[in-house]
Amino acid sequence: MRRVTVTAERSGKWWVLEAPEAGSVSQCRRLSEVDAEMREAIAYQLGLPPDEFDIDVVVIPSTAYLQDVAAAEELQAQAVTAGLRAAAARARVAQGLAERDGLSVRDIGRVMGISFQRAQQLIAVASHIASSPEQLVAAWSRLPTVDLPALRRDHDAVITPGL
Repeated sequence: MRRVTVTAERSGKWWVLEAPEAGSVSQCRRLSEVDAEMREAIAYQLGLPPDEFDIDVVVIPSTAYLQDVAAAEELQAQAVTAGLRAAAARARVAQGLAERDGLSVRDIGRVMGISFQRAQQLIAVASHIASSPEQLVAAWSRLPTVDLPALRRDHDAVITPGL
């Protein structure tokens, strides 16, 4: 079955619809109306019966949306960094209680409000992590990066069949 791509871009209170391969343009208030709004026009322009093709809707996100998503992703990255710092600090606390204060893993668990098994895990991890949270974050930041804006554009310009 043939597939026809319709782009939908917000303009004020309307979605502006375009099917370039059929030369069809229209508008609607909601994305759920795209199929009904475009099917007859596309069928006429292509000389096909309306049930002989599927419509794929590609939503073109606004610049404001992309900026908001980028800001949210930056906050998420900061949260991950803070989580890594906190995990490293907890591991060092457990290690300090064991090495500096000579506490058993059961006592460390009691002091920290965690199970003795978790205390043992933290002590084991502490010897493998960087000596400072900044080094841990630096090591994490050297991992391969992803172009988040490009990934978001690809994600948001998803072809959504049958919308």
